[in-house]
Amino acid sequence: LLTGKGLGAVLSIVYLALATRSLGVETFGTFTLILSTAQAVAALVAFQTWQIVVRFGMAHRESGDAGALSRLIRFCLALDIGGALLGIAIAAVALWLMQAHFGWSAALAWQAFGFAVILLLSVRSTAVGILRLHDRFAVGAAADSVTSISRFVGAIIAVWQGATLTGFLIAWAAAEVLTALGYWISAARVAPHALGRWRGVSAAPAENPGIWHFAFVTNVNSTLNAASRQFAVVLVGLLTGAAAAGNYRLAYQLSQSLVRLADLFARGVFPEVTRAHAGQRPGELRLLVRQSAKL
Repeated sequence: LLTGKGLGAVLSIVYLALATRSLGVETFGTFTLILSTAQAVAALVAFQTWQIVVRFGMAHRESGDAGALSRLIRFCLALDIGGALLGIAIAAVALWLMQAHFGWSAALAWQAFGFAVILLLSVRSTAVGILRLHDRFAVGAAADSVTSISRFVGAIIAVWQGATLTGFLIAWAAAEVLTALGYWISAARVAPHALGRWRGVSAAPAENPGIWHFAFVTNVNSTLNAASRQFAVVLVGLLTGAAAAGNYRLAYQLSQSLVRLADLFARGVFPEVTRAHAGQRPGELRLLVRQSAKL
């Protein structure tokens, strides 16, 4: 996990520097607003299904019930797709309002909407859950690093081709698609029969009591986390202009190294706590909780 995020941290400094210096303050601010709006909408409709897969799938995996696990995974993927479709409708309204507020051209508004559609449809949370359920953190870290590597390569190509806003939007959109492909290809190799046929998805809630409540809680948590990041960037842009939004986004992203480090520990601890709970090992569970509190 540290290797993947460490590489991403280094590359993010480079591609952000390329974007800011190539686009200029005002255009980079517009790029930031488009990116943050799409990410804010994605967080608003996301259910963090990787947590659902780990939380409820661990018991099925421990008991050897492959059918129930497969139905759970398909249910989570359906949540991802449903949320993405809802997000597309919300993004259309949000970007239309932003076009009117900032005076964007019709071409730019369509480009922003196209980027939002690609970002929302590049669902991968369920695939992340499959990898973490099977303790394949190294594989997941490799798939996650595709985002930073693709953005880095895309930023270089964009600069080489003239460094337009459209070029950077294409680069970031391509990174989202490639990352999703990386996760799903990895998940298919780790658990080739995880999805199976789509029949029986409706049985998942009955087989996993409390799943809707857990999904709602993870959605609220995702929205609150986004409120301190993407929503804040959009708010800064609406109140003070695109240039200020770009500067705020850059400063905020560079200041989040410690928060990301804590997030890495949480990603590894959550599956272990779930496994201890599923196996009814209270002593091990208490030890993991104490260790998590220290982290």
